[in-house]
Amino acid sequence: MGITAAVAAVASVGVAAYSTVKQGQANAAAREQQNEALENQRLANEAQQRQATEAMALQRSQAETALAAQQAQAEQQLAVAQQSVAQTETQMKTAEQSANKYNAKRPNSQAMLSATEQAAKAGASGTMLTGPQGVDPSALSLSKNTLLGS
Repeated sequence: MGITAAVAAVASVGVAAYSTVKQGQANAAAREQQNEALENQRLANEAQQRQATEAMALQRSQAETALAAQQAQAEQQLAVAQQSVAQTETQMKTAEQSANKYNAKRPNSQAMLSATEQAAKAGASGTMLTGPQGVDPSALSLSKNTLLGS
């Protein structure tokens, strides 16, 4: 039984060594698969980041375009509003001119003539300084004092 036990022991050591080698190979293959999976995951993450960056750039570009369009539209609306205000002001001015033209005051020449005739009937008139007799022509010489105090 000694040889059989020795052969069995050697066989079991051989099987154990073979198993260890196979286990090491399996572990190395598993590590290689893990490394490949990690590299694939890293590449996928980088691709996803690139796509996200490109999508953000596209969204930013679209937002800038939309903002520019909104600004242009607002400027057009402002111009239209200013034009409308100018037209309204012109219309108001025209309406005011028409109203003033319609309500224009005309001199009452008949009343003025009548007032002048009535004043003429009253006789000669004077001012507060001269009275009804007027100013004496001799008092107008420059060498003498006048009624006005000069």
